[in-house]
Formats: sequence, C-alpha cells, structure tokens
Amino acid sequence: MLLYSYSQVMHGFSASLTATQLSKLEKLPAHRATYHKSFGKLFTTHTPPTHQGIWPESESFNGRGMLPVLERWKGVCHVCENGTYFNSSLCNRKLIGARSFSKGLKAADENLSATIDYDSPRDLFGHGTQTSSTAAGAYVSGADYYGYAEGTAKGVAPGAWVAMYKVVYYTETEDIAATDVLAAMDQAIADGVDIMSLSLGFKQSPYYSDVIATSALSAIEKGIFVACAAGNDGEAMNSTHNGAPWIATVGASTIDRLSWKE
Repeated sequence: MLLYSYSQVMHGFSASLTATQLSKLEKLPAHRATYHKSFGKLFTTHTPPTHQGIWPESESFNGRGMLPVLERWKGVCHVCENGTYFNSSLCNRKLIGARSFSKGLKAADENLSATIDYDSPRDLFGHGTQTSSTAAGAYVSGADYYGYAEGTAKGVAPGAWVAMYKVVYYTETEDIAATDVLAAMDQAIADGVDIMSLSLGFKQSPYYSDVIATSALSAIEKGIFVACAAGNDGEAMNSTHNGAPWIATVGASTIDRLSWKE
C-alpha cells in the first residue's frame, strides 16, 4: 500500500510492503536504498494547557496588519476529509497554510479516533500552538499567565507568516511516524516556505539514515533555513539530537528544573 510519494526531500516513496514485495523492489536497477519504518517523539517540557497542529482561533494568529501573501506561495489551508474541526476559512493573512499528515501512523495501526485527537491540522496538546506562537505569534495585548505577568505577548518574528504541517497526534505510544515527517517536510519545500522549525526528533543515527537530517539537507539546498530542537536528554555527552551541521540546533543551557530523560 502506497503511503506517500516524495519529490523534494528525496526521489522516492513510502509504502507498506510484504517481504516478497520488498525483495523484488530491491532488485530493480533504479533502487538505491531502503529505510524501515521508524518513529520519533516530541521534544517539549512546559506546554500550555490549550489544545495540538495549530489552534487557529488563538489571537497569536490574527491577521490584523499583515501584508498580503507573496505570489510565490503555493500552500493551502487543508479541508479535512470528514469536513469537521478545520476548514479553509480559518486561515488568514497570518496563518497562510495548514496541512496534516497521518498516513504513517494509521499504517502502524495507531488509534487516531476523533474522540481523542483531530485528524486535521487542528491542535490538541498545545505543543504546535506554543511553538508556532513563540516563533511568529502576533502582538496580543492583555496576555497573562493565570493572572501573573500581564502585558503584551508576541513571538520572535510577529510579522512573519505561519504555515502548519501537523505530524503529531495523541496516541497511546505518543509516536511520530517518520513517513509523515518526510511528507510534511516534502510538502513544505514544495509550498515555498522560507524557514522550517521542528521540535521533535528520532533516535540518533548516521546522517544518511536520519529522517530530519536528510530532509533538512534538501531544504537547505533550496535556500530554506532549518531549526530543530536539541532534545530533552540533559547535559550528558552525545545527548544532543538533530545535530547535523546544516541544521540550527537549539537547546537551553539552563532551565528552572532538573534535567530528565526517558
């Protein structure tokens, strides 16, 4: 069963194959490499109690005062198949694109029931809304944290456009499928993004077999800046994730709590 075709991060595809089918495929002259399915995790510690993807009604994504979208932009606001939870009217001059990718998790028999999460770009956990608003949230006056520190909230680049590519869903394993991440990064490149930001990662592996490293290299070759989280594994040696030299790997040098790891 074909899951995705890739044209930007690599020339290839992901599929569910039997051992016999894989053996035949690997004998073809055009075959170059096979990568078995893999799963990653979110990199987060404090995440606000909102809802994951993105919560488009948040004031951080209001389009007031934003410039028109550039003509070269090819992204869209995805209308989910069941017609609920997200539609194109939720995008504006700030939130200019929203897509979701879940075929990899579904192929692994993960439960993506709508009673648990939204099989659409809409956020459930708050992780996607948090990271997006931290990077590019609009000015929001009267913001506070449960009544404390009232003021004006904004992201690092409040004038930047935001496009969400959701690959994280609430499941029992909290896994993120590599096939979905590849598809999201592939689509983001095709849409014409300028920057990619990923707060997730996979087990450390050589760059040539690292989903994010290989995809990021393709993005960099097309002039796209890629920033990734370093992970939550503390300060031990060799504990940093997403460390390929072409990625801007971001981590905290000090935190307000003890380091932790799985």
